[in-house]
Amino acid sequence: MNKLLKNCSVLPLGGRGFLIPTERKNPRFPAGSKFEIKKRKANAILVKFTNSNSIFGIMESEALDILGVTLSEYLDEIDKRRAHGMSLLAKAMIEEGLMVDVIKVAENAS
Repeated sequence: MNKLLKNCSVLPLGGRGFLIPTERKNPRFPAGSKFEIKKRKANAILVKFTNSNSIFGIMESEALDILGVTLSEYLDEIDKRRAHGMSLLAKAMIEEGLMVDVIKVAENAS
C-alpha cells in the first residue's frame, strides 16, 4: 500500500478530480493516507484511497510534491518491488515443488 507524503485537496478537472498539495488544516486527504494505484496513464496515475470510493488522479507535475519523487521514479520503484516479489514467490514455489506441479498441469491441459 502506498501513502501520501503531504496533505492534499482535490482539484476537479473535467470528469476527474486530481490531487494537489495543500496547507489547509483539514485536508480531504491528510499526509499518510493510504492508496492503491488503479491505472497508469502517460502523465498521471489514477489512485483509490482506502477511505474513499472515488478514484483520483496524481499528475506528473504534482507527483514530486505529493509522493516525494517524480512520477517515473515512483513507478520504476514499484516495478522493481513487484519484480523482486515475483522472483521471491517463484523461488519459494520451486523450493516447495509447487512449480513442477503447475508445469505438469499446464502440459496436461494442452
